[in-house]
Amino acid sequence: HPPRPPAAACWPPSPRPTGARRPLVVRHPMRRLVTFGGLALLDDADARWTPAVQRRPLLLLAIVARAGAVGCTREKALALLWPERDETAARHLLDQACYAVRRALGREVLPPGPTLRLDPAHLACDASAFDAALADGALETAVALHRAPFLDGVHGPAGTPELERWIEEERRALATRARDAAITLARRAGPP
Repeated sequence: HPPRPPAAACWPPSPRPTGARRPLVVRHPMRRLVTFGGLALLDDADARWTPAVQRRPLLLLAIVARAGAVGCTREKALALLWPERDETAARHLLDQACYAVRRALGREVLPPGPTLRLDPAHLACDASAFDAALADGALETAVALHRAPFLDGVHGPAGTPELERWIEEERRALATRARDAAITLARRAGPP
C-alpha cells in the first residue's frame, strides 16, 4: 500500500475498507457581480446570493471591478467609501471590508496586495464582461449586457459625495458606450 497522506489533508473518508482517501477539494462556485440594474451577487444558478457581505463591501467589489486589471488603489477606495473617517480608521474599515469579501467569496476573489484587484476566474462582473465585449467587437453581446443603468437605484452611504459622483460618472460613461454600440449595430443592419 502507498503511504497515507495526513488525515487533515483528506476529506471525506473513503467508504472503501482499504482506508484510501480522496484529497480535499474545496470548490467555490462561480459567482457573478451584477452592476447593471442594481448591485447583487448571483450564484451559478442565477439566484440572488446573499452572503454576509454588507453594502460597503459590495460597493467595494463594484469599484474594484470597474478598475479592471489595473486595479484600484487603497487610497481611492478609502476616499470613495470612508471619506468622513481619519486615515487609520478608514484603513481599518477597508481591511474589514476586504476580509468580509474574502470570507464570503473565497480568498482568491480579492487577492491581498497594495492594489485591489478582482480575480475574474473567481468572480465575474457584468460591467467587466461589457468592457470585454466592446473590446472584442461583440457589440450585440455588449448591448445585451447593458440591460439597465449601472448601479441603478444604488446610492452611497450618507457622507460619501465622491462615491455618488463616481457612480454617476461611471453610469454616464457606460450608458454612452452602450448607446454608441447600439447605434453602430443599427447602422450595420441598414434601413428597415
